[in-house]
Amino acid sequence: MKNKVFAILAVVVLCLGALCACVPKDDRVPYEVWSTYNTVKVIGQTYKNDTYDKLSPNLSVQMMRGEYEGAQLIVTFNKGSGKVTLTKGELSDEKGNKIPDEAVSVYRQMYTQIDRNYNGGTTFVAGDKIPDMLLPEETAVTYGKDGYTADTNQAFTVEICSDNLASGVYSGNFVLTVDGEQTLVPVSVTVWDIKLDGKSEFMSSFLIYREYMAYGEYRNDKQITDNYVEFLTRYNVDSYVVRDNHEAERFSESLQNYVDNKRVTSIVIPVDFQLNYVASKGNVQFDEALRYITELALASTDDNCLVEHAYFYPSTYDEADIFPERVAKSKEFFAEGGLYFQTLDAAVEMLQNNETYMQKSETLRVRVEQAIRNIPAVFTNVKYVAEWVSDLTDATFCPYVSVFDNYATLQRYQDQSAGVNGNLWTYTCNATNYPYPTLDIDDVTLGIRVNGWFNKAYGINGYLYWSVNKYHSNFEDRPNAHVNPYDDAYRGGHSNGDGWLLYPGTYYDSEYPFATLRLTAYRDGVDDYNMLTVYQRKIDRLAQKYGVDVNFSDYVNDLYDGLFKGTVVYENADKLLYDARETLAQRILALNNSDNLLVSSIRQDDKTTMNVYSTATNVKIDGKNVVGTACGEGYLYTASCGKEKHTFEIDTGVRKVNYDVAAHVTLLSTSAKLSEGSNYDKATNVFTIKSIDGELKDLYRPYIRLAVDNVKRATKMYFNYANFSDEETEIRIRIKNSDGTNVEVSTNYCAGNSSRKVEITLADDIDWSIAAYVEISFDNVVLHDGEYVLAPDRHITLSDLWLDVM
Repeated sequence: MKNKVFAILAVVVLCLGALCACVPKDDRVPYEVWSTYNTVKVIGQTYKNDTYDKLSPNLSVQMMRGEYEGAQLIVTFNKGSGKVTLTKGELSDEKGNKIPDEAVSVYRQMYTQIDRNYNGGTTFVAGDKIPDMLLPEETAVTYGKDGYTADTNQAFTVEICSDNLASGVYSGNFVLTVDGEQTLVPVSVTVWDIKLDGKSEFMSSFLIYREYMAYGEYRNDKQITDNYVEFLTRYNVDSYVVRDNHEAERFSESLQNYVDNKRVTSIVIPVDFQLNYVASKGNVQFDEALRYITELALASTDDNCLVEHAYFYPSTYDEADIFPERVAKSKEFFAEGGLYFQTLDAAVEMLQNNETYMQKSETLRVRVEQAIRNIPAVFTNVKYVAEWVSDLTDATFCPYVSVFDNYATLQRYQDQSAGVNGNLWTYTCNATNYPYPTLDIDDVTLGIRVNGWFNKAYGINGYLYWSVNKYHSNFEDRPNAHVNPYDDAYRGGHSNGDGWLLYPGTYYDSEYPFATLRLTAYRDGVDDYNMLTVYQRKIDRLAQKYGVDVNFSDYVNDLYDGLFKGTVVYENADKLLYDARETLAQRILALNNSDNLLVSSIRQDDKTTMNVYSTATNVKIDGKNVVGTACGEGYLYTASCGKEKHTFEIDTGVRKVNYDVAAHVTLLSTSAKLSEGSNYDKATNVFTIKSIDGELKDLYRPYIRLAVDNVKRATKMYFNYANFSDEETEIRIRIKNSDGTNVEVSTNYCAGNSSRKVEITLADDIDWSIAAYVEISFDNVVLHDGEYVLAPDRHITLSDLWLDVM
C-alpha cells in the first residue's frame, strides 16, 4: 500500500513540475517610472503603453512668471499590489531662491471608466479608464486612495504656481515611495523672465448652477457657491452663478474681486432678458440692468474702468437658430437700434442725470459711456446664419467652435465683431465632437489647450461653458436623477463629461471642489493666449517706435502651422506644442535687446524685401554695411532676394540674427484661364466674373485658374485680391488635378469695395505631381430676399499668386 501511495505522490510531483515548466516566467520588473507630455491622458490600463511618448523619469516644467504650469509622472505596475505615493521636495535655484511650499502641488490622477465613446475620436474606447479628477496627494493618502494593483498605470500631476517667483532655473528631488521603497525623482522648473502686465484680455463665463450643488455637495448655500467661484479663478475662469438668490450681493462682491484678483478678467451683469422684454421703466429686467450698470459706472476709476470688463449673457435667446420660437425675439433684441441698444442708451442717459456720476472727470465719463455702449451681450448659435451676422449688429456672437472652421465664415464674424468693440466668443456643448476641441472626458486635452492658440490667431476673446457642476443626470427617462459624481462619466446628453469640470469636495471633507485635467488644460490654454499677448504687445510697441504697421500673425504663423488648421488641432502634436511654447518664449526674450530689432518682409514683384528696423546705427546684412534711413525713433535698413531660398544674416553690432526666406514660384494672373463669359482687362488688371444660367446653375462655379508647372512641393500660398463690386464676394480656393480630382484648400470672404491679403498653409499630403491649376472660384447663385438668384458680376483684381516651394 505504501508503495502505491509513494508512486501516486511521485506522479503528482512530476505533473506539477511539468505544469510549472509550461507557465511562462514573468521577468518584468515590478514597476516602471516614466513621464510624458502634460497634455497626454494616460489611461489606467497598460495595453496602450506602447503608443505613448515615454520620456525620462523626471519632471520638467517651463513657464513664464505669474502662471500655473504642470508636468506628470507615470508609474506602471507590472505585478503585485500595494501602496504608492509621491512626496514633494525643496526646489531652489543657484542663487538660493526657493519655490515656496504652497506654490507646489502634487495631485493623484483619478480614473473614470467610459462605457461608450461619444466624442467620436479614436484615442479612447469603451472600457478605458480615463484620468480626470485631480485629487491632492495628501488627501489621497488620508482617505486610502493610494493603492495600486498589477497591470495598471498610476499618474501624478505636479503643478507649480510662479506668482512672485524670480526668473531662473529651480531644481530638486521629489520622492516616489512604492511599498516603502524610495526613488528620487529629479525636478526642474524653468521660470522665464516673461510676465503679462495687467490682466488677461480673454474673458469667460462658466456657469455654476446653485440648484445642482446639492446633488454633489449636499448643500447649496451661498458659502459653497462662493468657494466654487474663488476656486475657478485659479483656473482662469470667471463664473456666473445662475438661479441664485444672492445676485445683487454677489454682483457687488464681484466688483471688488475684479480689483483684487489679477485672474478675474470679466464681470457678469446677472440679468437674463426674457423673450417678452421691453426696454422701459417698470420692466423688471430693464430696471435691474440699469441699476447694475449704474453701480459699475459709479465704482469705476481711471485705474479700473469696470464697465469695460462687464458683459451680459441673455441665455433666454440661446441657440435661437435651432429654436424657431426665439428667432423673431432675437432679432428685436440684437438688431441695430433694437431693445439691447435701447437699454444701453437708457443707462447712459440715466447716468448723465446722476449727480455722483457727473462729479467724475470728463475723461473718465467719456470712457465709461463708450464702454457702456460696448458691453457684450453674448449670443450663442449652433450654426452660421448669414443674415444674423450682417443684421444683428449689437450681438456678441458666440457660435460653436466648429463654425469657425470655415475661414470665410470666420472672417464674416470677425468683421461683425469690429462693430461691438472686437468682442467675439465661442463655446462647446454636447453636440460639439471630434475633430473639434471639447471639454469631454473622452477627448484629448491637447485640443482644449491649443484652443488658446487659435483663439489668439482668430481674434476670439471669450469662452462660454454652460455648466461646471452637473452632479446629476439628465437621462430622458430619469431627469435629475442622482449619480455617483466621482465615478459616472455619462450623465445623459451626447457626451461623457459635458456639464461638469469639477468634482465635489464633500466626500473628502474639503470646502472646495477638485479640478479635472480638462479644466487645467483650459487654464493652460488661456496662459498660452496670455503669453502670445505679451509677444504681441512687445511687437506693437516696437512698431509704434518706428511708426510702421506690422501684422502680428507674421511673427507667429509658423508656430500656429504646427498645431492647428482652422479649428481642428493636429493629433499627437503634444511635443510640437511644448516646442512652440519654448520658441515663443525665446522670441519674447530676444526682444529685450538694446538694438530694438524688428524685422518684417514684403513679397512683391517676384522678390522678397526684408525691412530691418533698429536703433543701432551700424547694421550689416549678409556681411555688408547697409545705409539706414531715419524711421521714427530709429533707422530702416533694407535688403532683397529673388526666387531662390535665402538666409539673411543681420548683424546689429549687439547680436547676429538669421532670417530664412523660402524659395518660391509665381503664377501669373495675366495668364489665367477663365470660366465661360468672364474676362480680364489687362490695362486695369480687373477680372469680371460672370455667372452662368442653366440646368446646373446651382452647382456651377465661375473661376479663375492659374497654371501650376514644375512644382515638386509647395508649403505656403500667398496672394492679394480686391473686390470692386458693391456686393460681398466669397471665394473657394482649391487645387485642380490633371486626373480630374480636386483638393479643397480654403475659403475667403471679402466685403464690397474692400481687399484681402491671403496667406494659406498648404497640407503636406497634396500630390503636386498631378497638380494642374490653382483655382479661385465664386458662387454662381446667391441668396437674395430669401431666394437664390444668379450672382451679379464680380469685379476683382488679383495679384500674382506666390507659392513657397521646397
